Amino acid sequence: MNKNKCLQCSEAKGQGKAVKCSQCEFFAHANCVSIPEEVCNLLDSSTNLRWFCDRCLSLGPNIKKLTSSVDSLRKDVFNKLNTLNDLNANIKSELGNINAVIESNKEKLNQLESSDVFRGELNTLKISFADIVSRGIKGHTDDIKAEVKTVQATINDA
Repeated sequence: MNKNKCLQCSEAKGQGKAVKCSQCEFFAHANCVSIPEEVCNLLDSSTNLRWFCDRCLSLGPNIKKLTSSVDSLRKDVFNKLNTLNDLNANIKSELGNINAVIESNKEKLNQLESSDVFRGELNTLKISFADIVSRGIKGHTDDIKAEVKTVQATINDA
């Protein structure tokens, strides 16, 4: 289809009155679509009135369904995003608690280190404890990364 030719008669725009579809922007001669000159003048002078060709009018219900589907998917994505934000806040909170416990335990270890009785055994325990905490945090980090990738894939698929 050529935007410079009438939707009805396929002739060039020429001298007569014409209307342009507000959706597809193709034009039609006013006579070809049975629009009186007064209506053409009104369409030309008003920014609030729009004319739609028959083809675009027939697409209206499909566009409404599509818009409804997009709105529904958008709501789902925002809900998932809010859930992710809540999970992220919980994770940050839990990591803050873990860091507080680690700092507290560091202080207790420092106090014990100042005692000569446990010095050798504490060094061994300190290394073991650090390894355990490190493995635990890494395991949780891997789980979180996997969950985030799953949610991102779901959002991308939507």
